[in-house]
Order: sequence, then structure tokens, then C-alpha cells
Amino acid sequence: MRFASRKLRQIIIPIQTIFGFKIISNQSAQRIVGLSTFLTETDQKIQELPKSYRELFDLNKQVNQELYVNASDNIRGVGKAYEAWKQGFPSSVALIGEKGSGKSTLSHLLKEEYFKDEKVINIEI
Repeated sequence: MRFASRKLRQIIIPIQTIFGFKIISNQSAQRIVGLSTFLTETDQKIQELPKSYRELFDLNKQVNQELYVNASDNIRGVGKAYEAWKQGFPSSVALIGEKGSGKSTLSHLLKEEYFKDEKVINIEI
């Protein structure tokens, strides 16, 4: 029995590899497959939504400044820090917040308002 199973493995494993049917034995690899399946199914479900909902929740769409809550105060504060820095005073700004709190949107609005002619470097930690 052991001899037969060993010989069978010697034949089946190369065939599985050639045809792409290799059995996943590692638990982390199984989680990766599960995650990719979940993401694929999520993308399919999003595509099934009506167009108006897809446009409403499009993450790549730029937000208008009037729709951004408290944009003027945040932009004004960064503008003051930038003007102080240009006059030689030490000044720094950090955009910190929870995921989905509007950091990228604020960064985009700041680029349009103050940093049009400057090189901007975004760092995500």
C-alpha cells in the first residue's frame, strides 16, 4: 500500500503541476486563495449594482470642494503653515486620520489650492 501510494504521488504531483491542479496544503496559501475569491466576488457584486450607485461610491472620483466638510478651515490652516514656511519660519503639516476620513481628498484640494507649482510627495505608512 505504501509503495503504491508513493509511486502514485510520483506520477500525480508532476501532472498536477503541469496542468495547474496542484493541491494547496499550506494554510496561509489557502487564506490567500480565499481572499482573492472574496475580492473577485465583491468586484462582481459591485458591477451588478445600478450605475447611479457605482458612481456614488466610486473611490477614484474627485470630490468637489463644496461637498467636502470643513475643507475651508483645514485648507486655510495648511495655507498659513505654508506661507510661514515660505517666509523662513519652520513649519510642518501632517494629514492624519482614519481610513475614509478624507485625507486623500484634502491632499488633492491642497495641491490645487497652494501647491500647484511645488513638487508634492505623499507617504503612506
